[in-house]
Amino acid sequence: MDEGECERVTSDVYAYHDGALREPEQSRVRDHLTACPSCRSVFEIERAMRAAIRRAYSREVAPDSLRARVVAMLDGCEAA
Repeated sequence: MDEGECERVTSDVYAYHDGALREPEQSRVRDHLTACPSCRSVFEIERAMRAAIRRAYSREVAPDSLRARVVAMLDGCEAA
């Protein structure tokens, strides 16, 4: 694989995961990940890390009192 393309793809992996790439960049990254085992490994590690973080923090729920304070503060900002 082209080392320069691998560097570009690995730097775009985060945006690709977030769905933040537009065409043709999205297709370029997807095609490269299909063809390049090294970059696909970086992609899979990032996917696994994001999943682990989601699992670890999905159990945390803010108390209703905190939510109410934040909403009140935001309402105050909108009024200003």
